[in-house]
Amino acid sequence: MKKLFTVLGLVLAMTATAAAQSIEEGEYIIHFGPNQQYVLGLDNGEALNSNYVSLFKATGDKSQRWKVTHHNGKIAIRNVKNTDMVMDVRGNEICNETPIQIYSYLGGSNQLWVPEKQNNGYYVLLCAADRNFCLDLHNGDAVEGGFIKLYEAHRGEPQQWKFEKVSSSATTTETKTTTTTSTRPTTTTTTTTGTAANGALPGRFSVNESGKKVSFSKGNLQYQASTKTWRFAEHQWDIVGHRYKVETDIDNRFRDVFTGTVANSTNELISATNPNWIDLFGWGTSGAGNSRPYLTSLNAVDYGPGKGKDIAGTAYDWGLNCAISNGGNKAGQWRTLTSEEWTYLLFLRNTTSGMRFAFATVNKIHGLILLPDNWSASTYRLTDVNEAEMWDWTEKNKISASDWTKLESAGAVFLPCGGKRGDLNYDTMIDGDGTGPEGHLPFSGFYWTSTSATYDPSQGSWGVNAFYMFFGTDVRTDYPMPYCHGLSVRLVTDK
Repeated sequence: MKKLFTVLGLVLAMTATAAAQSIEEGEYIIHFGPNQQYVLGLDNGEALNSNYVSLFKATGDKSQRWKVTHHNGKIAIRNVKNTDMVMDVRGNEICNETPIQIYSYLGGSNQLWVPEKQNNGYYVLLCAADRNFCLDLHNGDAVEGGFIKLYEAHRGEPQQWKFEKVSSSATTTETKTTTTTSTRPTTTTTTTTGTAANGALPGRFSVNESGKKVSFSKGNLQYQASTKTWRFAEHQWDIVGHRYKVETDIDNRFRDVFTGTVANSTNELISATNPNWIDLFGWGTSGAGNSRPYLTSLNAVDYGPGKGKDIAGTAYDWGLNCAISNGGNKAGQWRTLTSEEWTYLLFLRNTTSGMRFAFATVNKIHGLILLPDNWSASTYRLTDVNEAEMWDWTEKNKISASDWTKLESAGAVFLPCGGKRGDLNYDTMIDGDGTGPEGHLPFSGFYWTSTSATYDPSQGSWGVNAFYMFFGTDVRTDYPMPYCHGLSVRLVTDK
C-alpha cells in the first residue's frame, strides 16, 4: 500500500511539473488570444506594489514583457521592469471579479499560476490558490486598459492567452508619453472647471499619517438598472432624493421631493429593471457575485465578500468593480475609503490653513464641505470650521451654485445629505426636516466605508454591519449600519 501511494504521488508530481513546464522559463509577451494586438501590461507602465495589470495595445515597452519562473509545479509571472514583482490576486480574495495586480513576490498561492494548454495552442492561467478560477478579461472586451480580473474558469475566449517567447537579442522600446495610457487614474489630467478628465476633483486629501493622499470623484455614485450604467452625479450637490406622502392627496400618492409633483423617480423604486437613477446602495453592492446594485435582501450573506470581511481591495468595492461612464468608463479606477481613513481625513490631518471641514448648504442642498490639505482661508469665508456638532442648518454657511464654482476650483469637496434607505420601510427611514418639497430634503448624510463592523448573523440584519461616515447632528466615522440599508457612496482615487 505504501508503494502504491508513493507511485501515485510521483505521478501527481510529474503531472504538476509537466503543467508548469508546458511554458518554458524565459521572457514572454502575453497576448490576448482572440485579438493579439492587445497584450498584458502595467497601468502607466509602473512596476509598483498594488499597481494593476491591464490590457493594452502592444508597444514593446518593458512593462508589457513578462518573465516566467517555475515553482514546484506552478509558475510565477514576473514583470521585466522589476522581476521581484509578480502577477497577484489582489488581497488574496479568491472570488469572481477580484482585480489582478502586481506585488512583491512572497510565495503565496495567490501569486502562482497553473498554465493549461488548450487545443488551439493558447493557455488558460488557473489560479494556484483555487484552480476553479483563472485569469480573465472583463466581458472579453479587447480595449485599451481592459480590466484583468479573476473569474470562474469556463475556458472561453476571455480566458485564453498566447505566450510569445522574446528572443534574448530582442531590444526593448521604452514608450514615454504624456497622455493617458490606462483606464485607471493617471497623474496626467486635463482640468475643466475644477474637474479632471477622469472625473476626479483637483483637491488632494491626506488619509493617513504616512502622507498617502487621495482625490474625490466629481459627485456621488449613481446607477441605472435598466441600462446597467454607473455614473457620477453631474454636480457635487446632486442627490436623487426620495418621495414624501401627502395624506390629503387622492389615492395617497407620493410626490417628488424636489418638485412636489406626483412622481416615482426615486430611490424607493429600486429594482433590476428600474429605468430611473438611484444613489443609495446596500454595502458592497458593486455587482460582484450576488451583490447587485439594486439588492434589498435582509440576508447578510448576499452582501460583500461575507464572513465579516472588509470590501477594501475586493471586487465588492464599487470603485474597483464598476466601469463608471463619466469616471474613466473602466473598472478598477476608484475605491471606497476605509473607516480609519475617514477618521484621519476629518479629525487628524494637518492642513495649511488648519481647516478640514464645515457644514454648509450649497445650492439649497445641506451637506458637509471637505477642505483640501493646501486650502487657503482667504479663498472663501467659512464659519464654524471643524465644528463636529450642528443643530440648525439655517445658521450655517449658505453658498450659491455660482459661488461654489470658486470653492470647487480650489479643491473643495461637497458631500450632500442624501438621507438613507431602510431595509424595508423606504419612507420613514428617510430623514426630513419639514413639510412640503424643500422641507423634506434630507438633513443627514450617510456614506459607506469599506470597513466591516460586526458579524453575527444570529442577530438578524442588525447583527451584520459595516461602518459608515455620518454627518448631521454631529460627525462620526464609527457608526455601524446593517448591510441591507441604502447609503450614499463617494469614491476616491489614489492617483
